[in-house]
Amino acid sequence: MASRAMLGTVGKPFGLAGDVYVWLDADLVDAVLPGLRVSAGARQLEIAAVRWHRGRPVVRFVDVDDRAAADALRDAELEVDRAAVASVDMVWVDEVLGREVVDQSGALVGVVEGVLDGLAHDFLRVARPDGGDLLIPVVDELLDIADTIVVHGPPGLIDPADALE
Repeated sequence: MASRAMLGTVGKPFGLAGDVYVWLDADLVDAVLPGLRVSAGARQLEIAAVRWHRGRPVVRFVDVDDRAAADALRDAELEVDRAAVASVDMVWVDEVLGREVVDQSGALVGVVEGVLDGLAHDFLRVARPDGGDLLIPVVDELLDIADTIVVHGPPGLIDPADALE
C-alpha cells in the first residue's frame, strides 16, 4: 500500500511573486491549506498560501519568491503523505482494488477492478462472475467498505431484472 498520494500538477506562474496555478485532484481540494508539506520530485515544498482566481487555485510555496522560481516548478507533480490529507471516511483506490463485493445476503456480486470519477461521486467498476461489469455508486448509504464490500442497494442496482419485479 502506497503512503503517498498525487495532490496535483503545477501549472503556469501567476504574477511576479512566485505564485502558481495548481491543477488539483478534485478529491483533495479541501486538504490544500497553508502548512501542508508536498513533494515535487526530490524537492520538498511547504504551502504558504492558497487563494482562488477565476475558479482555479493559486498556490504560493515557502521560499518560491519570484516568477522564475515559480516557472521552474511548472509541470511538477505534487505528492503528499496520505496521512496528512486523509479524512475518516476516505478510501484510496489501490486499497479497494481486488476486494470482493457481496450483496446483503452475502452472495458474491463480483470483484472491484477499478474506480471511475463521477460528477457527484465515484463509481466502483465491479467485474461480475459471469464476465460482465457493474458500476456501483460510491455512496455511504449503498456501501459498507471493509475487507469485503457489502452493497445495500435498491432493487435493480445489482441485477436490473430485480427492478422489474
